[in-house]
Amino acid sequence: MTISQQQQIGPEQLAEFEQIILSICDPGGNRIKEADQKILALERDAPDLLVQMILAM
Repeated sequence: MTISQQQQIGPEQLAEFEQIILSICDPGGNRIKEADQKILALERDAPDLLVQMILAM
């Protein structure tokens, strides 16, 4: 994804991203594999979008 092809982040995407971030660790402090994989997939497939979502939080 190039800068000219960036997607707009809507409230739904931001809320989903926040839930992924919050779900990375369970109450016991253990990393949750599924949430970890979603973050890694975003980082690999859409790094610009990942940065936008982090900045929007």
